[in-house]
Amino acid sequence: MVQNQSNIILIGMPGSGKSTVGIILAKMISRDFVDTDVIIQISQGRSLQDIVNRKGHMVLRQIEEDILLNLKCFNHVIATGGSAIYSHSAMNYLKSQGDIVFLDVDLPTLRSRIHNFGTRGLAKQPDQTFADLFEERGNLYKKYADFMIDCSNLKQEEICSTIIDKYGLDSSPFCGTLTNIPQVNSLRDNGVATFLQDFDILQVIQDNIAGTGIAVRLQPEVFPGAKNPGLGELQILIC
Repeated sequence: MVQNQSNIILIGMPGSGKSTVGIILAKMISRDFVDTDVIIQISQGRSLQDIVNRKGHMVLRQIEEDILLNLKCFNHVIATGGSAIYSHSAMNYLKSQGDIVFLDVDLPTLRSRIHNFGTRGLAKQPDQTFADLFEERGNLYKKYADFMIDCSNLKQEEICSTIIDKYGLDSSPFCGTLTNIPQVNSLRDNGVATFLQDFDILQVIQDNIAGTGIAVRLQPEVFPGAKNPGLGELQILIC
């Protein structure tokens, strides 16, 4: 297990707080942050639910695996999608790049947080209930975790402090970035200007961190009137 200078990778069920905790943790320890669900949506130019509706949950899982296996970042906080653990190869790759932290939250708490189960874009079988998904994934999260935190009765900042203490990380006030998102440069030759107009990256990220009190903004904006900046130089400030 490599400490201090490796990635911190968060895994867990939908609603466990991976994206929210990830951004707060990145801010606290002065690291950059990557949300792989956001990368998927940017690379495909559509929401997770739209991918499931159009192509099915197994295609979403394959896209997720490809994104994870090609993720090239160092000394980052990484929030993965809840279904990342279905890919043995992707999880082994992430393990080789850092420490995997399982945010464990009980089913009643998760249910109280998830109000859009049917439209959240989950990589699940059409007839699976949330309880089915919880049962199916639980042992997989534990299998790949280097460290597990019972988060049910913890505030987001307490979860972050637990991770900081576990790995002996330095923490300080920070205005950091979600740095150049990997793999999006391939979009340059696929109608980037139209893509930028139609798909609101900022809204996707804001949806993930609602309630954190963290301000998010994009810079620079290179297409006048577009919702997003040039993807090749995308930086998202978290302050």
